[in-house]
Amino acid sequence: MPLPRSSWRTLAVLLAALLLCAATGAQTFSDSGFVSETVIQVDQYGPTGFVFLPGGRMLLWEKSGVILMVKPDAAPNSYVITGTFADVSAHVNRYWDRGLLGVAIDPNFSSNGYVYLSYVFENTADPLSAGAKTSRVTRIQADPANPDVALPGETVLIGSVGTPPCPEPPSSGDCIPANEVSHSIDLVKFGPDGKLYVSNGDGASFSSATSGSLRAQSLDSYSGKILRLNPDGSAPTDNPFYNGANNTRGRVYDYGLRNPFRFAFHPATGELFIGDVGWNQFEEVDRGRGRNFGWPCYEGNGPEQDFQNAFPSQCGGLSVTAPMYTYGHAVGATIILGPFYDDDNFPAQYAGSLFIADYAGDWIRRITFDANGNMTGVVDFATAAGGPVHLDLGPDGALYYIAFPAGQLRRIRYTGAGNRAPVAVASASPTSGYSPLAVDFSAAGSSDPDGDAPLTYTWDFGDGNSGPGMTVTHAYNSATVQTFTATLTVTDPSSAASSVTVSVTVGSVPPAATIGSPANNTTIRPGQTIHFSGSASDPDETLLDSALAWQLLLHHNTHVHTIATASGPSGNFVVEDHDPASSYAYELILTATDSSGLKGTAGISMPVAQPDYTITADPPAQTISAGQSAQFTISATAAGGGGAFYDSAISFNCTGLPSLSSCVFSPTPITPGTGTATTTLTIHTTAPSSAAAQPAPFNPLPFYFALLGMPLALVLARRAPRSRQYGLLGIVLLALLGPACGGGGGSSTPHGGGGSPGTAHGTFTVHVHATSGTNSHQANVTLTVQ
Repeated sequence: MPLPRSSWRTLAVLLAALLLCAATGAQTFSDSGFVSETVIQVDQYGPTGFVFLPGGRMLLWEKSGVILMVKPDAAPNSYVITGTFADVSAHVNRYWDRGLLGVAIDPNFSSNGYVYLSYVFENTADPLSAGAKTSRVTRIQADPANPDVALPGETVLIGSVGTPPCPEPPSSGDCIPANEVSHSIDLVKFGPDGKLYVSNGDGASFSSATSGSLRAQSLDSYSGKILRLNPDGSAPTDNPFYNGANNTRGRVYDYGLRNPFRFAFHPATGELFIGDVGWNQFEEVDRGRGRNFGWPCYEGNGPEQDFQNAFPSQCGGLSVTAPMYTYGHAVGATIILGPFYDDDNFPAQYAGSLFIADYAGDWIRRITFDANGNMTGVVDFATAAGGPVHLDLGPDGALYYIAFPAGQLRRIRYTGAGNRAPVAVASASPTSGYSPLAVDFSAAGSSDPDGDAPLTYTWDFGDGNSGPGMTVTHAYNSATVQTFTATLTVTDPSSAASSVTVSVTVGSVPPAATIGSPANNTTIRPGQTIHFSGSASDPDETLLDSALAWQLLLHHNTHVHTIATASGPSGNFVVEDHDPASSYAYELILTATDSSGLKGTAGISMPVAQPDYTITADPPAQTISAGQSAQFTISATAAGGGGAFYDSAISFNCTGLPSLSSCVFSPTPITPGTGTATTTLTIHTTAPSSAAAQPAPFNPLPFYFALLGMPLALVLARRAPRSRQYGLLGIVLLALLGPACGGGGGSSTPHGGGGSPGTAHGTFTVHVHATSGTNSHQANVTLTVQ
């Protein structure tokens, strides 16, 4: 079951693409009175969003295409997963950042049961395919006889073309490009005007400036847009670019966006606010209707120079709207736009604030506005949030969000400036075993944010028994395999309480998972196909191959990409050339699940050696005369086994040249790809001037004149003054006559004078330096100048 190779290379922050790693520290709030609690626990890197239904239920959707039904539980402020509402995973591509990323509820859901989905469509039988795909928006319907599940079937609203690639605009038809494994279709959501809004990325490379991103500037392409639809998918006639036809242009609301992952509406004005995930430098909050926000020619508040240089004609003369707010990647790298706060559960200063989060920065903040809707500032709210990817308000006025790495739906509640409830933490050891099973429970780690003491600890063991204490031991007895849910309630002296649960399975023990190959810490290279295999044992049963599940993660800088999942005892994947400028590693996790639901896991790490190359020169040496040029062929060859490739540009310079010479590389830079690329090094030397500077032959006449003149001067110095005058005049004449009679005085300047020296003669070692990312290599050539 191969995990196919992607054809792209990612960005240095990605980032990206999206799906990043959360910080592991405890969550903290800038204001007192807030508590954070886990509402639902699902699989790690599973849930990507949620939406509330009328009556307090909610839908929790997973990247794979599974939509779970969640209902309020008997305990206050608690929820429980009751089953699967819908499963469209068979035709959802979930490779890398693709998947089911949006679910919306019809404003008339109570009467029509309509639910809208946005996802990357899988047109083959391989949901892990890395090839070009298309996206779509569909509608499903809750079963009137059982509203906790959806009826079979879907209605495609837009994106009816399911066979990639999409034609290039202007004749793109009803095709939503998802050429790359990120920046696909994102959120789907109803606005206060009753229209359905859809955010869609540029569907292009997030690692280099390619022409695919330019589709964001075309009104005839769905890429890089906010779309506004009637509930049946048609184009509203009051859209800003409606041209009288039910086509792509007629559905566009805003354009020039890179990856508008999440968006929100102002509760009073209905104005649209967009969180656009940036490339190398900036994250953006954009606002407005019918706007061009500039991507890919602009990022943040200025030009994006890579695209400006690569596509000067397409980027020239654009009229763009600057972001309302932007921040650099020292602050965060993946903006997640949340809701406006329009409830009264939080303190008064929160009213009208727009919540934003950053997945890479792992924080939640809020943007404040004045009475006229002008932004006035950005205020810290929470840190160490756990990797938020989706935020919204609940019917209780609390802020709910998805902590993606942990697979949790969390809730932030305001408990007031007065007494706050304790934080309950429970553990059990062991959590499984055979009957009778003695379990040690502990509330160690529980605390009170106000420092109140003493705290009271009460345990409900889930089998009809209970007991008090911070630590307690309880024995479970069961003739069959059974899972018990123990509940710890912690109460402070003012009767404020909070609860947490822990599960204990009696009658079974978890399986043991083992990864056979590759070995932990195996170094791998881009382009290699990595084969993996594993197994599991269970003392209670024989596990089928379907009990084994694999998860492949890529750790890059401070974030994590979920690459793929697979099942069975073995598989393979191709190592990506993710970022040649920094380090990254793969994590492979094997999970074995037995019939009682107990799990055993094993994991390995595989650091990726940066793509590398070798440099050679041909010929290694040359001899030339001053004024001539020497040419050498410089070759860069991809290094590493397994078909390693190197698709980053290599630039050159040289040192060690003889004086008054220069070197030129053509072409530069070069890219060796999967093999070898060459450039020609030309070393130019400078010839002497046309009247070549040569030392004059020795002329003895001036020397003889000086020998004769010196004694004569001494003799004359003793004579009469007049005689001395004539004698001195004679000496001057002798000095002038010497050169005139053919003396050159040994000067190196020829008659006619004014020449300049050329390239120095000799043998020189010229160093050719090749650089790409953090890699630097050198080749030497020998140049002899005669």
